[in-house]
Amino acid sequence: MIIRIYCLFQIDIKSLIAYSSVSHMGIALRGCLTFYLYGSYGILIIIIGHGLCSSGLFCLSNLIYERFYTRNIFIIKGINLIFPNLTL
Repeated sequence: MIIRIYCLFQIDIKSLIAYSSVSHMGIALRGCLTFYLYGSYGILIIIIGHGLCSSGLFCLSNLIYERFYTRNIFIIKGINLIFPNLTL
């Protein structure tokens, strides 16, 4: 829960993605500790979704960094007007 709140105050794109990854793994660990079958299925879904989404987000953050030479969220907050495909 603390890491989720910490994510709200991040101004760097890569650190935001990294802390949200830690939060996802915390949810997976919580599902693992339930020792139920549905918890195991939930872990599988979260880990597969996390692997796909997290790598894609890091790729997009690198693309943004190569275009604007910054990772600050406040500086590039109007990027959806320039690249509307990235908001998908």
